[in-house]
Amino acid sequence: MVVRHPTSNNTYFLQRDRYFLQLLQLALDKSGTSYRLSPVQLPPMSENRSEKYLQAKRYDVHWMMTNMRHENSLIPVRIPLYKGLIGWRLLLVHREDETDFATITTLAQLKRKLAVHGLDWPDTGILVANGFRLRTSLDWMSLFRLLDTHDVDYFPRSVAEIWQEIDSSPSSNIVVEDSLAVHYYAAYYFFVSKDNAQLAEEIEKGLNAAIADGSFDRLFNASFANAIARANLPQRRVLTVNNPLLPAKTPVQRKELWFQPR
Repeated sequence: MVVRHPTSNNTYFLQRDRYFLQLLQLALDKSGTSYRLSPVQLPPMSENRSEKYLQAKRYDVHWMMTNMRHENSLIPVRIPLYKGLIGWRLLLVHREDETDFATITTLAQLKRKLAVHGLDWPDTGILVANGFRLRTSLDWMSLFRLLDTHDVDYFPRSVAEIWQEIDSSPSSNIVVEDSLAVHYYAAYYFFVSKDNAQLAEEIEKGLNAAIADGSFDRLFNASFANAIARANLPQRRVLTVNNPLLPAKTPVQRKELWFQPR
């Protein structure tokens, strides 16, 4: 079985996607099927564009944040690849505002601040639905410039992403706020097209086998344990947000699939 997946020359995405590719290899190994991964070179794209490419069979599988649109048009493998870590958010703030953010204790207080976010990012809709004030942009570097110049108050990023981003930030004015975390249920899944049910079944079988024998968690911990430790979540005030875009079939009852701070 040849399994095609998208890739790009973008350094950020190459580093981020390494985990997903390792997990895809692990799942297919555990499934017992004979396979060969085949990268399809493409420029970085939105997940809505990737949905169309999957439907058009430009490749066979991609990892995306779930929502009702994706689940209606594609086949989701409903095992959260990040174990929900993508929904644990820390805040990038301007260095001068750290003291101000340290006094926030409620969502209502945070919502009075102005966040910056990507225009077409999958969780932008979650924040909008919850009444967050957002300024959006399509340009990645402009998100940091707006924070650096104090045109916005904060930039929420997941525990899985934020340390790589702050360590490569072009501005010494931007820091990770150290007292707050925002949490909502969110899941990245492997998605395949509607007529590729066999591949979905093999991936799901392999992921469940990896969960059962502990190899899924070993890969997750090898990839994110340092970021999780650095986030120090047990010592933060966690502000919980509802995700109205989360599909009803999300397996929130399977506790072994979800990261919990401890």
